[in-house]
Amino acid sequence: MENKNFDHHLKRKVKADEVEVPDMVRNRINITLNELPERTEHRRAPSSMMKYVLSGAICLLITFLSISYILDRNFIFPGSSGGAPNEKEDAVIYDFTFSGKSEHWKGTYEFYGKGVFYPDGDTTAYDSESEDTFTLEFKGNLDELRNTTVTYTYKVNASESGGSVENPTSRVFQHHSSAKGGSMVEGNQIIEVTIEWAGQKEKLYLERVQP
Repeated sequence: MENKNFDHHLKRKVKADEVEVPDMVRNRINITLNELPERTEHRRAPSSMMKYVLSGAICLLITFLSISYILDRNFIFPGSSGGAPNEKEDAVIYDFTFSGKSEHWKGTYEFYGKGVFYPDGDTTAYDSESEDTFTLEFKGNLDELRNTTVTYTYKVNASESGGSVENPTSRVFQHHSSAKGGSMVEGNQIIEVTIEWAGQKEKLYLERVQP
């Protein structure tokens, strides 16, 4: 029998004189039973706050694992075996600016490259990427280039690049390129530039600008 039902049953027995007890004891029992608190059932409702906390923790864990995975795999320099240089890699940075000028022209060549050596099984693998920007500027007025064709070439690492512009609308000419797996530019070379325009031809040499 539950405590609550037992309390009421005992009260009825005592009040109905069905239990033979002395008056002093009877009175004491009545006082004690009347002072007992009523028992109530409290059921704990499920907490929605706990659900939000668990959901937030799971989201943070997934985000952390995703970031860790991305950082662990280098998408810029994938290895030949599908892996990435993430253990004991040796990176070499090439960051050079070359500059020079002649009577009518001035030019700059900027190069940034990264080469990475990393273990790939029993061998050492190598990957690289680079980008460069060549800028040529005419010192005179733009009118001097009207109705002409400007042709320029420049040599880097014995490789020649360049461009040709008819009826220029700007005194500045620019050439940009990028490559993966290409060779790096050494900083101790001199870049030869050749320009032809309006029946004229001029050369200038770009040397490395010391930082």
